[in-house]
Amino acid sequence: MALRAGAWLKPSTPAPLTGVQWHPEHPAVSLAQPTRRLRQLDRQVRAGRATRSTDQGGDGSAAYDRAMTIRIRPVTPTDHAAVEAIENAADRLLVEWLGASDWPAAPSGQSRAEQDGFLLVLEVDGEVVGFAHVLQLDGLTHLEQLSVAPDHSRRGYGRQLLQAARDEARSRGHHRLTLRTYAEVPWNAPFYRRAGFVDDLPTTAFHRQLIEVEEQLGLDRYGPRVQLVARLD
Repeated sequence: MALRAGAWLKPSTPAPLTGVQWHPEHPAVSLAQPTRRLRQLDRQVRAGRATRSTDQGGDGSAAYDRAMTIRIRPVTPTDHAAVEAIENAADRLLVEWLGASDWPAAPSGQSRAEQDGFLLVLEVDGEVVGFAHVLQLDGLTHLEQLSVAPDHSRRGYGRQLLQAARDEARSRGHHRLTLRTYAEVPWNAPFYRRAGFVDDLPTTAFHRQLIEVEEQLGLDRYGPRVQLVARLD
């Protein structure tokens, strides 16, 4: 879980995405490069030598029993309800893990889309199943939230969204992407560290303010929080 900035950030119209490769027929962001195993499987499927299985891939990605159309693209107003629902569903898993008795509901998808930065969604066969929300302010980029619907977890979607967010932040001229999360929840800090994030100190006024908001929300009652950063250059 990343901190929800919500109402205390000034809303604005998100800047257009600049670092993505647009499909000539569909306004969608291309996914991060697939793994070698999946590239090989795709070639075998096209040649008729293999079928896709719904089993979890051994490399953390998923293979499928039919061709899946997977796209990462900027959010649109029709996605707002799905973004909110995905976050609430993902939070229920976190609440259960932490044993939290009081947890704030997710902000609306519209409120996320109106904040400075960008909001990417990942869709599978036209269904939005995950999103990445990055704040862009005070000369920095901060991953405010990354969520994947629980029934689409463990298929590599979170990592693909994370890479797309890093690529877009880099294309906007940023050199660092920060986030704050739980240090000991397996799909929080350990996940980001495997993706190349390292520990960071809250040296800016923005990050110190995030800590104050975390304390106001009581997030630190459920375990240690940590700030992480990834270099983008």
